[in-house]
Amino acid sequence: MSDLDYPFHDHTIRVTECGHIRLGKRKTNLSQAFAGQKVGFKEIEKKIWLVRFMQYDLGSVDNESGRIE
Repeated sequence: MSDLDYPFHDHTIRVTECGHIRLGKRKTNLSQAFAGQKVGFKEIEKKIWLVRFMQYDLGSVDNESGRIE
């Protein structure tokens, strides 16, 4: 299986084996279900990032709280 590519996103990040992602210095728990997969990040507002896996929007991350909602 080839790596996923997110050409229209600001960042592409690989999920760690324990299910975390790191955006800047903040580490956020996504899910172990995505371990080893790449997810796309697109800034939709100042310090608010849309998280996408394939064609699915998983939620958004606020840089201040570091939580996915």
